[in-house]
Amino acid sequence: MKYITRIRPNFRDRISTMRIMLDLTLGLLILTIVAAVFYSQTVSLSVGLRVVYVVATAVITNIVLELLFGMARKKTIKQVFKQQFPWVTGLILALAVPVTTNLYVVAMTTAISVIFGKIVYGGFGQNVFNPAGIGRAIVFSSFARPVVESITKTSDIFTSATPANLMNSFGWLPTVEAFNSKAFAHIDLKGLLFGNHFGTIGETFAIVIILVAMYLIARRVIDWRIPVVYVGTLFIAAWIIGAVNGLGIWYPLTFVLSGGVLFGAVFMLTDPVTCPTQVTGRVVFAMGAAVITLLIRFLANAPEGVVFSILIMNMLTPLIEDFLNGQQTRMKKRYVSIVVSMVVVVGLSIVWVTQSVDAVAPTLDLGEQVTSDIEDVDRYGLTSIESKADGANTLYTVAVEGYGLRDSEYQNPKYQENIIEVVVDSNNIIVSAKMTQFGDTEGIGDLVNDDLYFETFVGKDLSKADEMYDTVSTATKTSYSFIRALRAISDEIGGDK
Repeated sequence: MKYITRIRPNFRDRISTMRIMLDLTLGLLILTIVAAVFYSQTVSLSVGLRVVYVVATAVITNIVLELLFGMARKKTIKQVFKQQFPWVTGLILALAVPVTTNLYVVAMTTAISVIFGKIVYGGFGQNVFNPAGIGRAIVFSSFARPVVESITKTSDIFTSATPANLMNSFGWLPTVEAFNSKAFAHIDLKGLLFGNHFGTIGETFAIVIILVAMYLIARRVIDWRIPVVYVGTLFIAAWIIGAVNGLGIWYPLTFVLSGGVLFGAVFMLTDPVTCPTQVTGRVVFAMGAAVITLLIRFLANAPEGVVFSILIMNMLTPLIEDFLNGQQTRMKKRYVSIVVSMVVVVGLSIVWVTQSVDAVAPTLDLGEQVTSDIEDVDRYGLTSIESKADGANTLYTVAVEGYGLRDSEYQNPKYQENIIEVVVDSNNIIVSAKMTQFGDTEGIGDLVNDDLYFETFVGKDLSKADEMYDTVSTATKTSYSFIRALRAISDEIGGDK
């Protein structure tokens, strides 16, 4: 009888497990520092410090639980730190949640992740699932409301839709018109690379993640095949699906730079405990995760897909290991056939997605209709109004306060008046309307600054006090600002009171 042996991920060789974990910790700390500096400079020092609070809460909770577990097993504190690395899961989990996540949610989620993702299996090296992946899944499924509530109360930057949520609102396949619309105005390649948008603490700084990944690969902390195959498969799939729908190279770039693709690929998917130990197995593992991410994003209700694809492939790791067991020299044909089969699976998935989904054009989600004399509209002050005759029509240029100048709890130096131009005919009917200066929140309020919205005002009679005007969902206050401008024009022409 021949026995097949495998080296466990925590086997001591010239590259010790401790050195690997210290290098990984360094990479995670770099992301933490970058996030803290970014939020301190772009929002406020208090928000920058909150990065530290979130990370500290997760790490301390992680360490306390691991120490208690170690004490129950008659281990010393030194042994716990050298064998269990009790800070790593907390660091990864903290960077995988938004900076505004309530601290009790961070602590509770960390506890669940460590207990049910690590301790119940016997500790480091025995766990089936990536513990931080479990935590991230819990945060966005069980604690979504506390996270969202804290976001809306913290700062204006957090009211902008994340790139992943925005892409998800278009079914991850926007048309060219949608990508060029106001909804995507605050998202560009530079912003995606350098983190100038909202998301989880660690996932938004793509360029930093890439540099850290290069360091970890050079130090042999992670296997380069996993992130490269995973991200590369997603990029190629998105490029093909986008090309079929007439989309350019910006689409696959946005696809892989949005959400947790890079962070998950570098810090979760490469976890040596929960991924296969054999090279071919890791390639299959990464491609499988990419396929699942692809299918979840396009065909499921979940907004992201990355963390669930990792957890699903964690479950399949033992199966992959068993299937690829054997002497490598005798298994070469099987390895090749497995990889070819996975390529076929990826291709079939691309065909399935291409046949199942259509590119989504921009639409306008209208809210309630209101008259121009309600209190919510009247609260926005008029700054100036000018009129200019244009044949039988009159062009009115109105500057009026918006949400940022009137209602925002956290002032932003970028806030200014909204300036609106409205053309009115001799019968006081609106002929056209547009916004020439937008001064409110990018990514939210600027949904109002859209031709689809302006068209709803054409034909409205400004002389009627009971005329009903549409608002835009999620941009209601900026809608009020626009309607306030119409109220000013109505007053100017002597409309009904």
